[in-house]
Amino acid sequence: MGKKAKKGGGKKGGKGKKGAKKEKKTVNRDEELQNAITNALLCKQNLSLCTRQRDDYRETCQKLASENEKISSSLYQAERDTIDIISLLKREDIQKFKNIRELNKRISELEQITDKEREKIETTYNAKTKTWEDQLAEKEKQVELLQRELHAVKEFRKQKAQLMEEIKDMRNELEQQRNLNTKNKQKMEHKFFVEKMKMENEASQKIAQYAELAQKEAIAGLDETTRKVFRDNVSMSEVMNYHIEENKMLREKNKKLERKIKTINQELEISDLTAREKVSQHQKAKDHIRNLMHEIKTLNNQLKEQKRDNKNERALVLHKSVQQSVSDQADIARLSLQLQRKELEYRRVKTLAKKVVDERAEMERFFIEALDEVAERIKDSRQNYVKSTKTQYHAQMAAAAAGRGAMPSVKTFSKGGYNSTNTVQKDIAEASDWNNVPPNTDISDLTWEQKERVIRLLFAKMNGVDNEQMKVSKPPLPPLASHRIPPEKVRVGASIRTGSGKSVLSEIALLKSQNETPLDSSIFITQETVPT
Repeated sequence: MGKKAKKGGGKKGGKGKKGAKKEKKTVNRDEELQNAITNALLCKQNLSLCTRQRDDYRETCQKLASENEKISSSLYQAERDTIDIISLLKREDIQKFKNIRELNKRISELEQITDKEREKIETTYNAKTKTWEDQLAEKEKQVELLQRELHAVKEFRKQKAQLMEEIKDMRNELEQQRNLNTKNKQKMEHKFFVEKMKMENEASQKIAQYAELAQKEAIAGLDETTRKVFRDNVSMSEVMNYHIEENKMLREKNKKLERKIKTINQELEISDLTAREKVSQHQKAKDHIRNLMHEIKTLNNQLKEQKRDNKNERALVLHKSVQQSVSDQADIARLSLQLQRKELEYRRVKTLAKKVVDERAEMERFFIEALDEVAERIKDSRQNYVKSTKTQYHAQMAAAAAGRGAMPSVKTFSKGGYNSTNTVQKDIAEASDWNNVPPNTDISDLTWEQKERVIRLLFAKMNGVDNEQMKVSKPPLPPLASHRIPPEKVRVGASIRTGSGKSVLSEIALLKSQNETPLDSSIFITQETVPT
């Protein structure tokens, strides 16, 4: 009994539990409905908030894109300006260097001309001064000779009285000597005549005596007488010879005295003539000395004037050369200052160009890294797409086999299915197709292949490839992972002509910053950046 009661009680209790469960289920459903409504409201609010955020983000991205476009255009203009400035500065530097070289040549030529002119002037004036010095030395020698002659004339003038007295004394002596000579001559002639007469008388007397004796002795004896006469004749002849020689000697002495008198007279005449000549020579020497002194004065005046002219000419030439050198130095200083300024400008432009080139190289490296990143994303997205489509296809096939759905169309996943109409490779190829892309499309709506083509187009335009060249030659785009360009081979210095498609850079930057998160930006691509 107790057990049955328990059983009954248990059944009733079980029914009560089932009702409670149903009530709980209805309550839970109401709560779930309310929760779903609140969740829907929250989702709606979140959706509206996300849409507002997306709109704000899109506006900010558009602003950033426009700013980026402005910056890129200003960068392009700055590059063009720097290239123009560098070329202009190079041309100006070349012209300045040419001008400096020409000025240096002109300065060297002027220095050579001035040196030659100075040397010519120095040689001419040295020759003139040498000739003048030679003439002056000759004139000094002549003046010295004239001074000596003048001194001799003065000495002669001093000795003239003494010489005149000596001449007078000599004349007196000559007169006295002449008188003495005449007296001696007269005396000697008289003496000679007297002695001659005496000797003649004595001879006649002796002859008479000897004749008488001879007669007497002849009478006495002829032999002895003849001998005596012979002896007497011999002695008389000796006496006669002695007297004749004395007479000759006296005549010779007389002739010598006459000659001496003549020579003395001639000497007196010569001394008179020499005295007159000396007086006339002295007068002429005085006149010549006067003329020479006048000539010396004139030559000294001319020499002084010439020296003054030479000094003035030298000072003028030196002043001109100094002025020329000062002007040349001023020109050189001005040109060197201009050159320094141009060098400073060139350095500034060079640093600016280097900065621009570095920024461009950094941008190109950024493009290459972005292309590598996009290539990796393409590879991952293709693998994910193949995997997801394969799992979805297998799930649809399994559901169709279980009878829960229709049979899906046959899809080929192998790479060799060229004849198939539904292949994964065609889907992948259609991901890079631009035919169905409308204008003003959000870049986040593009596929990774299309983004890669956009980046490549921008990179090609940045490297100077025009749209015409890209239209003419449409090379196939190889996989970027196998054709990676090294950063050192990136062409630097090309002008940037990216158009409005440069806004993709901000998308790439966001892509790199978000790494694996999808892009929610709303950057628009115009038809200019879309490859045809």
